[in-house]
Amino acid sequence: MPLLNASEGGAIPRAYGYVRTGGQIVWSTRFREVQTTEKVGGGKGGLSKGTRVETFSYYANFAVAVCEGPIAGIRRVWADGHEIDLTGLRCAFIWAAKPSCPTR
Repeated sequence: MPLLNASEGGAIPRAYGYVRTGGQIVWSTRFREVQTTEKVGGGKGGLSKGTRVETFSYYANFAVAVCEGPIAGIRRVWADGHEIDLTGLRCAFIWAAKPSCPTR
């Protein structure tokens, strides 16, 4: 079972009790690239110009549907085999009592 998925028409599971489940990405933005340049080094007396180091960081926003129906909460989130500390992230958990899209 893939733990996170992004496919059109993908199933969203129902959960009862405590379950470990993956999510379905239902919305996302494009990746945003942020480039920072820093001068490193340079010797005494100004003979060496130093080295320019460029660092790239990437960001994106996304929404993940976890399951159908109400839930009490999300205890832990894992990525690449490591638990993510949610206190350091800007994230919002939205519990929808009703589906946001009309059903057919």
